[in-house]
Amino acid sequence: MTPTPKAKTLETKQLVWTGVSLLLAVIASIALVDRPLAFLIQNQLGAVTQIAGGVTIGLEWIFAFDLSKYLYAFVLLLIGVAFHAVQRSMLRARFFYFIGTTLLLSRVISGTLKNVFERVRPLEWIKSRAPADFFVDGGSSFPSGHAAFYFGLFVPLALIYPRYKWLFLAFACLAALARVFDVDHYLSDILASAFVALLLAFGLAKAFRIEPIAKPTPSL
Repeated sequence: MTPTPKAKTLETKQLVWTGVSLLLAVIASIALVDRPLAFLIQNQLGAVTQIAGGVTIGLEWIFAFDLSKYLYAFVLLLIGVAFHAVQRSMLRARFFYFIGTTLLLSRVISGTLKNVFERVRPLEWIKSRAPADFFVDGGSSFPSGHAAFYFGLFVPLALIYPRYKWLFLAFACLAALARVFDVDHYLSDILASAFVALLLAFGLAKAFRIEPIAKPTPSL
């Protein structure tokens, strides 16, 4: 079913508001939240940090980060190529192209931005107490590559299966927050990754003409 012009306008407004809200949240977090939160977690939440570290290690194993941070993206793209070749149609292939491309570009862009902003990680900053944490040689905290992976994978899935969007987004948020409670990233690092993945997902959804597979259940 093709969305009506009114529905498209509403969707665009929601995207703009969500994007602006995330961008403002990134700025506010850098200015007001990041350092106090890092101190709090480091000094008061040691048990949570250990759990978060275990969660991160488990997820890295599940998503085969040790093999390649791009592995899942390439596998999804190859599945898309296979569907395209066998069916000679983009009908199913485009879903795999969409998810794979969003995931790949989220990772590539986040990695590129790390080299631009050169932000030191929270633990490094806590040890040094330097006045600046951005544009420090060797810094690689902003934005989070792990969070870029989680949002790059699960935001497209949320768009394809809106009935389960809160489940997908909750998983991505919790997985990304583990990096904050592991004191390996600031809150703004993962918010920035979410912002990048969101823009990519909505833009590529238009490019690949993605329509939801499972429609949300209407409210009674």
